[in-house]
Amino acid sequence: RKLFNKDVATCAFFTKKQKPEKESRTLHLISHNTANEENKMFFVFDTYDFHFVPLNVALTQKYIWKSNLMGGGRLNWIVDRLSNIKPTLGEFLEEKKSSGWSYGDGYKIGNYKNKSDEWIKNNYKKADWLYKTNSINSKTIKENSEYETFELNYEFYERGRSENKEIFSKPNLIIHKKISKNKISILINTTQNKLAFDNSFVGIHSSEFEFKLLKNIYNAIIKFNYVFNLQIILSSGNFLINKETAISKVDINNLPFPQNNEDKQDLQLSKVEDIWQKDVFNYYIHQGKASKSNFLNDNVFCDLEDGNKMLKEYAETFTWLMNLNYNPVKDKSFKTEKITVTNSYIAIEFHYCKKYIETIIEEKTEEEYQNYFEKQIGGNKKITRIVEFIDFANNKIYYIKPLQNRYWLKSIADRDAMKCFADFGRNKFNRER
Repeated sequence: RKLFNKDVATCAFFTKKQKPEKESRTLHLISHNTANEENKMFFVFDTYDFHFVPLNVALTQKYIWKSNLMGGGRLNWIVDRLSNIKPTLGEFLEEKKSSGWSYGDGYKIGNYKNKSDEWIKNNYKKADWLYKTNSINSKTIKENSEYETFELNYEFYERGRSENKEIFSKPNLIIHKKISKNKISILINTTQNKLAFDNSFVGIHSSEFEFKLLKNIYNAIIKFNYVFNLQIILSSGNFLINKETAISKVDINNLPFPQNNEDKQDLQLSKVEDIWQKDVFNYYIHQGKASKSNFLNDNVFCDLEDGNKMLKEYAETFTWLMNLNYNPVKDKSFKTEKITVTNSYIAIEFHYCKKYIETIIEEKTEEEYQNYFEKQIGGNKKITRIVEFIDFANNKIYYIKPLQNRYWLKSIADRDAMKCFADFGRNKFNRER
């Protein structure tokens, strides 16, 4: 058998009965579908797969596990912040029920195959409000939310939604329970008296008098689509778990819907949060794919003449974050001194100094770089899978990591910077050099 294949139906738990200590941490160790795991009978872990979860976080922040699955780092801080913005859309809509609003999943026709008319009448419910109405064809939803319709010719339904049938009447807001191309599809109907939809959608109906509020929900989902999408990815128990792209009504309920402008500011992502959002959308959501079709497992494309965009962005992100957090000497800053590419790993050398440095990009053999590295640090140090070495005496930091893209993302630069800053704290670099 191969790891990650469907026929591997085993799971191992190691438990110990004991009272947890106040400062205890849970190790959340995540394996990824790389060529090593796919073709062998064992897992290969590196530093980025180890997530140590403090006891108070494990008990109070329920999205920590999904956040770690999607990349760790700042992701749990982001989803925890977003999920605490009140009210949520679900809470807002619950309050509006007393004003005549309706909210719920679409209809479910059921299985008519090989069923007699008598069986259908006895087991399904008649839904006159759906018969002969136009319904959205869920398979035709496009990226711009355009769609095609068909006429419903069924009288009986497994779920006709009699309890909130107004969701099919205008004005109604219709949200597709699917994330496609990192977007939530949403449409608003104000022209057709009735526009039905199946249970792959949720609908919201308001009175004509409060249509402006309904339009506010539509505008908020359009404006903050990427933020809401990120929250769903980091919190949903459905998306990337049960199905690759499907979300649930619960996920939509949990979206933040602040009512005043000050609270709406909390929906804006910071510069570093935006880095994580882009890496989640572009890379981390594809981690479950076969290793050969996963961009994260490809080697970094290196061009010595033009440089490499990914490596440069990694280095720029690392130095920006280090300079943001570490500034005991105003005329000094972190700079990228050298990027060295070998056949099996990449090494980046950062320097905390006053002088201007033009980054050198070079190619070396493993032996040549090993000799250079040992000469620089003044001692023997074997280069294994991942090396982080801080040379306090000479104000230098070395990162040596495999060639795969997964090690050189901008979000990984953030994780490296956080760890590096924590490793040496403030004012430990040599102020004189």
